[in-house]
Amino acid sequence: MISVSNENRMAYTEVYTILNSLSEKEKVQLPNNLISQLEKNMDSNYHFKFNISAPLECQNISKKAKIILAVIYRDYLASEKQKNKIRAFEKAKKVQINEEARNRYNPDKIFENKITKEEEKNNVIRQEAGKIKEQQTSILAISNEKWYKKIIQKILSFLKKK
Repeated sequence: MISVSNENRMAYTEVYTILNSLSEKEKVQLPNNLISQLEKNMDSNYHFKFNISAPLECQNISKKAKIILAVIYRDYLASEKQKNKIRAFEKAKKVQINEEARNRYNPDKIFENKITKEEEKNNVIRQEAGKIKEQQTSILAISNEKWYKKIIQKILSFLKKK
């Protein structure tokens, strides 16, 4: 037998309580095995309080219970027109989620980003290497003078001042 988590049992209790508040006309549309499975798997120690007069959005219902209720509504209670709208919305949402996942985890784009980042690093390294090379060239130009010429230049500049 498959064990049901406590969280799921609580959600089944919430769904069962809400479904019991439906009119007899709506209850007839639900399959008997659905109700019996909810009864079998619900948490008997959890007491969910459902206010029929308050909107469903304002009630303290778990996310799992909302999902189960949405599926039950789509499959058993909605008209054909409503079912088509719901399915179209679900299909569009799946496409959107898949597109986002494809954009986020596309291996081609991941490698492109790495290549561009590596190219940027290489460009920065090249620029730094160019600056260093310019500095080395200027240092070489200065040190190309012979040492004895420098001494003569210093003596001449000293004598010119006097």
